[in-house]
Amino acid sequence: MAAVRLKRDEVCDLIAKAPIFSHASKSDLRHIAAIADVVDLPAGKALTREGEIGREFAVIVSGCVEVRRHGRKLRMLGSGDWLGEIALLTGAPRTATATTKEPTRVILIRGGMFRGLLERSPRLAYRVLERVAGLVPGSD
Repeated sequence: MAAVRLKRDEVCDLIAKAPIFSHASKSDLRHIAAIADVVDLPAGKALTREGEIGREFAVIVSGCVEVRRHGRKLRMLGSGDWLGEIALLTGAPRTATATTKEPTRVILIRGGMFRGLLERSPRLAYRVLERVAGLVPGSD
């Protein structure tokens, strides 16, 4: 995985476009940008592996990711979609394998940093949990 060097404002702009963070304050966006890596991945790269411990949360900036459980295709994810949050929030093993189908750019946030961010910002934690639970349109 090759991290992409972007200015913090550029990272904030990418994060703000992701539905899961669409209601984050400018301050929250800066905090997220400080702990996030923007990474370009080739086609065929596994982002998550079913059954493994989750170590990061990913937001897809561009590209396409296929999600499979027990070898069966569940769905395709694209720009604005996210994955990996369930394993980070619950500590449970990954529920599916997600593999890039084409060159894909993602925002990665490491588990401990993600949890720390949510602990420091209850308002952001509430908004993220609303989207993860599917209570807000645009959270699929």
